[in-house]
Amino acid sequence: MKKKGFKTVLERKEMKDAVLATTYYMHLTTEDGKNHKVELTGEETISTGCPVCGKEHTMSFDDFLEVMKDGELFGTSVYCGKCSAKNRMKS
Repeated sequence: MKKKGFKTVLERKEMKDAVLATTYYMHLTTEDGKNHKVELTGEETISTGCPVCGKEHTMSFDDFLEVMKDGELFGTSVYCGKCSAKNRMKS
């Protein structure tokens, strides 16, 4: 009987092969130094922090692509809903 949450060797190999076969993926290194490939499917939510209050919030992958349309990630900020509304009221 397989323990819940554990993958068999074959399942792990199939997962690795599937990630390597995708067009887009990210390399992530965990604190223990292990490198992982994470598939990007376009269905992900992106986490970010509000530059005003620091609250962590999420945005859709489509919204992230809209932010990235000028090709510059650094120097861009996405406000949380509350701070965004306050900013609109000031304008």
